[in-house]
Amino acid sequence: ILAAGRPVLHIGDPGGEIGSMVSRHDCGLAVSVADEPAAARYIEGLCMDVKKRKRQGRNARRLFEQRFDKPHALALWTDLLIGDNSVIS
Repeated sequence: ILAAGRPVLHIGDPGGEIGSMVSRHDCGLAVSVADEPAAARYIEGLCMDVKKRKRQGRNARRLFEQRFDKPHALALWTDLLIGDNSVIS
């Protein structure tokens, strides 16, 4: 979802790692499993608010590029496998 540059709807713990990241980077919404009304309102809101949809999509792509693109992922794996902390910037 992040790589595609689309807003994220995370259904899980809003205070967990993913939910917090979604909120912190303004790239979507995190709702608890039992909060179907909030999820529906968010989707309906995105349909009506083009600016918000585009902003959150841009933020999602930016987050992907900063944290999850291939060079970053490879650096994390290198650090994990060989313990070279200098690899991660």
